[in-house]
Amino acid sequence: MKKIFTKGIFLLALIAIVVSCQKEIIHKSDISKKGILVEQSSQSEDLMNNQQIEKSDECNHCNYNIFTYNIINSSMNNVGTMRLTNNDTRFSITFKTTNGWLLNEIHLFAGDIANLPILNGNLNLNGFSVNKVFNSPTNLYSIKAYLNSLPPCFSIVATGTATDTYGNLQQVWVYGIQLPGTKFIVWYNTYCIQQCQSKT
Repeated sequence: MKKIFTKGIFLLALIAIVVSCQKEIIHKSDISKKGILVEQSSQSEDLMNNQQIEKSDECNHCNYNIFTYNIINSSMNNVGTMRLTNNDTRFSITFKTTNGWLLNEIHLFAGDIANLPILNGNLNLNGFSVNKVFNSPTNLYSIKAYLNSLPPCFSIVATGTATDTYGNLQQVWVYGIQLPGTKFIVWYNTYCIQQCQSKT
């Protein structure tokens, strides 16, 4: 794909999070010219355990839904999930592979789908918000963004590569709504920031 620089719609910065019900510590010294304000991490255990999925943030007494989308390979088989949610301060995306599949790289666009960087019918990954190549393949990757850096609703396109248990490398996509006008299939999903729903 040809390389051209396309600015994203959000500002980038790192997030430091206190693991408790204390307030977040926010550092905004690291600014990028494209993409969303993010914290990125990968590890071998699920950041969203079952209790967190079924319930909600115990710190703010609100319920927030988690929306799950399938990650598929070139054979249209499910190889994992992408989970989207937010609390009162941040939006989070978690990619998790299953059945021995491991992520080698993730490319994420977040913004107005009309601004998806396309050149001659092909995706221009250099214009994506996040381009992550893992030094070691991982089954889990998480991205977080401050709500004040995001519009009320936005679209997400996510693609990458993953390796199966036999070491075969395949392109993977997050399944969603098919985008017309491209040389190959591109899927996207739209997310709207959730407001606090008080627990009963």
